[in-house]
Amino acid sequence: MRVIILVLVLFIYNSCNKEEQNEIVLPGDFEISIHSLASNSVLIRWTESISEDGAIVSYNIYLNDVLLSEGLNQYEYEVNNLMPQNNYVVKIVAENNNGTLERTLRFTTLLPEEVFLPGDFEINIESLTPVSAVVKWTESVAEDGSDILYTVYLDNTLVAENINQLEYFLNNLVPETDYTVKVVAENLVGVNEQTIQFTTPAPSELYLYKMRDSGSNSHLFEYDVNYNLIGHIENHDQPGWEFYYEYQYENNLIIKERSFGYGYYSGICNYFYGSNGLERINYRRGDDIILEDKYEFNSDHTSYTREFIKENHITGETTTILYSNIATYNGQNNLTKLVTQNETMGGDSKTIHFQYDGSNLIKITDSENNVWDISYDNKKRLKTFNGHFEGAQFTFGLKRDNFLEDEIVKELMLIPFFYTFNNQNNITEVKKNGNLFSKINYQYNSYEYPIEALVNNQAAYTFEYIIR
Repeated sequence: MRVIILVLVLFIYNSCNKEEQNEIVLPGDFEISIHSLASNSVLIRWTESISEDGAIVSYNIYLNDVLLSEGLNQYEYEVNNLMPQNNYVVKIVAENNNGTLERTLRFTTLLPEEVFLPGDFEINIESLTPVSAVVKWTESVAEDGSDILYTVYLDNTLVAENINQLEYFLNNLVPETDYTVKVVAENLVGVNEQTIQFTTPAPSELYLYKMRDSGSNSHLFEYDVNYNLIGHIENHDQPGWEFYYEYQYENNLIIKERSFGYGYYSGICNYFYGSNGLERINYRRGDDIILEDKYEFNSDHTSYTREFIKENHITGETTTILYSNIATYNGQNNLTKLVTQNETMGGDSKTIHFQYDGSNLIKITDSENNVWDISYDNKKRLKTFNGHFEGAQFTFGLKRDNFLEDEIVKELMLIPFFYTFNNQNNITEVKKNGNLFSKINYQYNSYEYPIEALVNNQAAYTFEYIIR
């Protein structure tokens, strides 16, 4: 008896298994729609029918059960020679090697005088930039008040279909390139189309998006709609060494910087403004040992104090040092530039002198009377916000330790003037007391911005930009 039951179970299992193996996969579901309806013609469209097993699907089309065409691999078919004001039934049969699936749709042709195409409309281009544009058009109106949808083409490539708004944003364009936009207004009766041509302008400025060095360290920069720097990620080739910088603005003025990521580099810098501009800066950073710089400026920024505070949370010790600073400026090409910076602490005094050629800083005489002569190319330089956390790091276009000795860089980082100063061109050579200290060779893109830099034939950098 047990043997009989076992045989019966195996028979039932094998029968079910064969049924599963022989399951028939028919064409998938699809939809039919009517377009360009007229008194004697109509355009039939349908969505694709997909077989789950990947089998090829073809289509047969019938009108009032009369075969019009078979074996089609397209998704539309125009029917002509119809009778006005007549009822019709269109049937589409999707077919694969396993069977068929059919869908039907009824429609009535129009009277000849009832053919109301979409009305004329105008098209124009607004908000044109080197990489984007907004295409706008007036409303197309049919005399019968029928609904109208719009389709947009860019150089004959479909970019938007069946939309009801009267504008479309085009992005990822190429500067200094000719484009043709076509907008097609469509109702059930037919279409009306308008075209316009435009040329994207040359970029006014390029902003640094990515910088990478030969050691696989990289910097990524993010900007707001006004091209203020709002984010900076510094990635190092050592695991865990990622630093993040965030920037906040009010009326396009920097009000806060925040850094976090690794110990000492965590911090916050606040900027406070009054009727005469910047009044105070508070820069606080660290973890167990907190370092803080507090700047207070007079009304014309010719003098300010810097209070340095060191708090050791392990030992409980606090050290405070007060520095007094006198800044001398000159006006050159309608730009005010710092020419002398004198800092006094107790009986000690340090003075740094600066000299410019146009908008480039060409000479620094540091507090030890070392003379740094700086030469430039005649190309466009990369721009970022220098900021307190960045200090002089990007003032000269690349990382600070490639151009000047660390001691003078530290002095420059404490001078607020250099938080927003940018040279007009790119440094090519630095001499210290007449001796070559740094040499930089560049490769440029077609807009004359650096895309590669080789410093002292050792440190190599690559640059990528966003276009404004």
